[in-house]
Parts: sequence; structure tokens; C-alpha cells
Amino acid sequence: MLVDMSSREIFILEDDLTVRQMMSVVLGKAGYVPICFADGNALLVCARQKYPICILLDIVLPGRSG
Repeated sequence: MLVDMSSREIFILEDDLTVRQMMSVVLGKAGYVPICFADGNALLVCARQKYPICILLDIVLPGRSG
């Protein structure tokens, strides 16, 4: 798998809406393209089609955890 390092996408897996929004704003202002997920299954569906430069995981989630 070849990762396009020119991509500015960062996946954020976080179930807390406030934390997810805050991280999205901060990373967006830093020039990245945050893509947020509230659960692990949604992230996995997207990760099969896109290759972000980074994935930020909440390691304690209901259901499939980070």
C-alpha cells in the first residue's frame, strides 16, 4: 500500500461530539482536512477507500474500540 503523503486528511475516531469538533477545528486551522467518525465501524468503511496521513484514535469506545 502506497500512502500519498501530499494528502492532508486526518481521520479522527472519537465518540464525544465536543472533543471531535474541537479536534476538527484545531486541525482544520492547521491546514489539515479532518474527517471525523463517532464509531470504529464507520472509520473502517472509509479506511478501505482512503489513506489518511494520520489516524487519531479514542482507545475507549462502546462497541469496536480504538
